Amino acid sequence: MGSPGTAFLLLCSALLSHAASQTVANQGWSSWTSWGACSRTCESGVRSRQRTCQAGSRFCAGKSKEFGSCNTMACPADAIDFRVQQCAAFNSQPFRGYFHRWIPYTQIGNNAKCALYCEADGFGFYARLANKVVDGTRFSKDTFDICVDGQRMSAGCDGVLNSGAVLDPCGVCNGDNSTCDRYCGKETRSYLNYGYNRIVAIPKGADNIKIEEIVSVNNNYLAIKRNANNNYFLNGNYRIELPGRYDVAGASCTYERMPFMTEKLTCTGRLTEAIDIMILYQTINFGIQYCYALPKTVGQTKPLYSWYVSTRLTSCSASCGGGHRHRPVSCVSALNGHTVDRSFCNAATKPSAEKQPCGNLPCPPTWSTGNWSSCTAQCGYGEQTRRVQCVQKLTRLYTINPMADIMCRHGVNGSPKPSTERKCYAGRSCTSNWSTGNWSACSSPCGNGQQTRVVTCNGSCDARAKPVVTKSCNMGPCRWRTGSWSRCSVDCGYGIHKRTVSCGSSIGNPAGEQYCRGLKKPDSQKQCYNGHCKTPWTVGSWSKCSATCGPGNQTRLVKCGVFRKNNVHTVCDHAAKPNDTRGCHMRDCPSLQAKYDWFASPWSECSVTCGYGVQARTINCVRTGGAIVHGGNCSAETKPPATQECRKVQTCAFQWLLGSWSDCSTTCGVGFQQRTAACLYIGEDGSSTLMADSHCHESKPAIRKNCTKGNCIHTTWHSRCESSCNPVKEVRSVCASDDAVLSDEQCGPLPESLEVCSPEGCQSNYARAVARHYPKGMEEKEEEEKEETPEPEQQPKPKRPTAQPENRRHESESVPKERPCPKPDQNWCSNSYKTFCGNEDFSKKYCCNMCRSMLVG
Repeated sequence: MGSPGTAFLLLCSALLSHAASQTVANQGWSSWTSWGACSRTCESGVRSRQRTCQAGSRFCAGKSKEFGSCNTMACPADAIDFRVQQCAAFNSQPFRGYFHRWIPYTQIGNNAKCALYCEADGFGFYARLANKVVDGTRFSKDTFDICVDGQRMSAGCDGVLNSGAVLDPCGVCNGDNSTCDRYCGKETRSYLNYGYNRIVAIPKGADNIKIEEIVSVNNNYLAIKRNANNNYFLNGNYRIELPGRYDVAGASCTYERMPFMTEKLTCTGRLTEAIDIMILYQTINFGIQYCYALPKTVGQTKPLYSWYVSTRLTSCSASCGGGHRHRPVSCVSALNGHTVDRSFCNAATKPSAEKQPCGNLPCPPTWSTGNWSSCTAQCGYGEQTRRVQCVQKLTRLYTINPMADIMCRHGVNGSPKPSTERKCYAGRSCTSNWSTGNWSACSSPCGNGQQTRVVTCNGSCDARAKPVVTKSCNMGPCRWRTGSWSRCSVDCGYGIHKRTVSCGSSIGNPAGEQYCRGLKKPDSQKQCYNGHCKTPWTVGSWSKCSATCGPGNQTRLVKCGVFRKNNVHTVCDHAAKPNDTRGCHMRDCPSLQAKYDWFASPWSECSVTCGYGVQARTINCVRTGGAIVHGGNCSAETKPPATQECRKVQTCAFQWLLGSWSDCSTTCGVGFQQRTAACLYIGEDGSSTLMADSHCHESKPAIRKNCTKGNCIHTTWHSRCESSCNPVKEVRSVCASDDAVLSDEQCGPLPESLEVCSPEGCQSNYARAVARHYPKGMEEKEEEEKEETPEPEQQPKPKRPTAQPENRRHESESVPKERPCPKPDQNWCSNSYKTFCGNEDFSKKYCCNMCRSMLVG
């Protein structure tokens, strides 16, 4: 080993080297900026400052931004929660077209609590309205940590970052436990009365209350009740509230309940009145632990009397059928340890007696006798009755009731059955003769009810001595009764067991479910597993044969997939897919005459993903042999329904109900169609209620759209000038649309007016026609017209023009043959027709593909 001097030199060298490296690293940074504005005015404000790595520097170790605490004084008592303020800031901003009142939503994972999640009050949905909450916002109500720049950072109860300050059990930040007394205990009784049982009474002024289950797996629930009356703050009247924060007698309580986690109650703030911590007991209690703090008064000294829990257990309260024993609790003097009257000790701090079960062997059957009823007579002699049953007590909570009488007559402690009737005397003689009928059955199948009977007077009767006509009866308490579990519904994979669950009295009388409403109903089905299936193909049942005689077909549904713990596995070997159709032959048909019957396909999927919808299937009329024929061949009376109602388990709170589109508003061209859209509330029972459109969260579907019914044909009479456009010529009219010549009937009545031709407008068309057909000019045309024009006395009287067939010709008319038409689809028009081609008018002989023009007069 080296000398001490050498070691000292090495240490000094290391320290100098570290200091030098730190100096070099810090030389790369600029100076810190001034602190920024504080994010909050109270409780846990945060501010920040920054520095930059200077250009060209290679040594910049550490962070460029740091945060510090500010304004950590307590907020006023009436201050609004900081996260509540941030959500409320969005109330004036539309969300998907609607305005909502936003409140904090805290039922999210820890990795998202530094984002601003808010719930639309009264609408049942939440949304992330900001990626980060404002710096200094509490991470959650059960911690002092805060959110800074979207991340969780440690803070103490003093609101200072990384201070490490914590509350002492008295609720004092950085306290020394000297300002209060802490009271803790456990409720370990396994068996309690069904319903609500008190665990501990917590006095007024208590603070820092913590209640928690010891084991998480049970069906019991914590509840909070006012000590002064039966009003509940939480989970009262058999109504279980959602986890969250609740105001309880001046304190703020956080109620936590998650699957597979213990149920917890944490309350901060001093109680303004005493409360009772209750348990809604339904199954075995595995233990509940509690703690609370009470402040010390000034000058308080140790009490002279205190509670003492004995170390010895009492004897069992029952020799069979389930009893209990406990450790006695007594009030003792602090001076000498002697037991004194309980009034000397504080009742609020009395520990609960820990009871232990004992005497758990079943009791032998024995007779159970009820109380004698009132005498049936108000005067003279009458009868009294009582209920006598043979029962066997198995445990403290469960009794087989009733049993066969023979079990009590000849059992271990066998004895004769006590009498159920006896004579009684009302104390005075009767002066009238009343007769009574038999008592009716009890009006209630279980619990308390009434019986009635007929009472008649024979002769003169004293109304004061009339026997009673009604009396009380009790059929025993109602409870749920369960049958045996059925076999698993599948031969392989996951299926279900089923059993019957009914409500009835303790003596076996059936009752309606309303009589068991306050009790938790046992499950009527549960999951079962029969091993892995060889193939993941799922097949349905074969349908009925499509033919009642002769050959037919059967179908079934074949789907790829099996359900395993709510997951669907859809990897299938298609080569191994089972057949979905097969032939069938019910019997030989008695004759060759064809027979017809209805054939229904399998039901389609439900039309909705939640709530109530519709399933459809195809219904065909099938002839013997399987051929589909017209539906009139089958009996309409036996036709199966084509639709049926279906329901998805999930309830659709609000949804749009859409009507059918109307017919198009026009018969041609572009028009529009309309439909109705209404917002409905769909209840769990399928009932629907019309609501305002704002209740449906999705955008309202379109209620109007365009439609097209083909091009419109606009018909009208087109006027044309005759021949050479003589200004006094008669106007001729032709029925035509925008692009075709039509029949006269499509235009209606022919106009009777005459107009003056426009030579300027017609001359160009006419000249072009003459030049095209008469190369020698007008002289050649006029010569031809003279030859064809009939004598004046032979001219027919002008008639109203009518449309003529394309191929109509007079015997005297001739069609030139000296040259062919220029196009293969054109023909020569006769002399007596005025042709119409390409919106130009021509007369006499002309090649055209349309000769449906006006007959020349």
